[in-house]
Amino acid sequence: MSATEVFIFSYNRGQLLQNCVQSAQKYIPNVSITVIDDNSDDPETIKVLNNFDSEVRVLKPNLDDGSRWGGFYNNINWVIQELAESRWVLLIEDDMQYVRPFLKEDYSRINSFFNNNPRSAYLAVEFLKERLREKDQQSLIVDKEQDMYFFKESAEDYRGTIHICSSGVLNIQLMREVGYKFVGDRPEIRARAKKQFTRKGFYPYPLLMYLPSAPSVKNRKSTFTRNLIEYYYKTGFYPYKEMSHRELQQFMNRDISILPYTSDFIETMDKSIKPPYIYADSMRRCHGLFRRIEKVEKKLRGLASQ
Repeated sequence: MSATEVFIFSYNRGQLLQNCVQSAQKYIPNVSITVIDDNSDDPETIKVLNNFDSEVRVLKPNLDDGSRWGGFYNNINWVIQELAESRWVLLIEDDMQYVRPFLKEDYSRINSFFNNNPRSAYLAVEFLKERLREKDQQSLIVDKEQDMYFFKESAEDYRGTIHICSSGVLNIQLMREVGYKFVGDRPEIRARAKKQFTRKGFYPYPLLMYLPSAPSVKNRKSTFTRNLIEYYYKTGFYPYKEMSHRELQQFMNRDISILPYTSDFIETMDKSIKPPYIYADSMRRCHGLFRRIEKVEKKLRGLASQ
């Protein structure tokens, strides 16, 4: 199997980043790992970045000279335009973990997907989220001929987009061919992707998943309000158990009509975290009153713009 390129986007979550990198190193043969860290200032994260061995390339955007790089979407553009050397690459975030080996058949199936769908920009390779189970049952198409899932156009109403995403297998060859860039806000990005690409695929044999109840880094400075809410919702580091050989065989040989929801096939190491697993930012889970309180706190502490 040829070398596989993995690009990991990181910011201020050192423990999660280390877990992510270790899982990729363990499970992907001949893997080339590049961590693109968005100038983390957390001491733990900086220590993790400095301790990676020579097999992990760490890049940071240079913002001192007004560089175009920096920020999540800009860093994806960096991968597309300059960094990637393969036909397709794996883009993942630091709060994700591989739970099974990347097999020869995975490599072949990914190549077959892009051969059969040359105008598709993405193949999602993570498990499905439980909270969308009922809607997915109505909108997901099981294509047994291609050994793949697709979503109906109507699924865009609740998934935001069915043409492009921030993580998964990215078709670099197509992106460069059409000169695609992640520019503008999310609605603009999605509208442009819908015009240029066909629907992305969803892999029936997921490789990895977001960790549940992970801390958010959307706000560069934490607040007392957020700390309280994250404590209440048990926000923290909850890695998954790795699939056993038997579990892997059963998973890979199942009828793909059995959809791959996270809690049906993998579980966390911490038994106190029960399914269905929650992936939303804790501040989005709480009552709106607390979000308003946080806005007031930011304003009083001079954090409103951070």
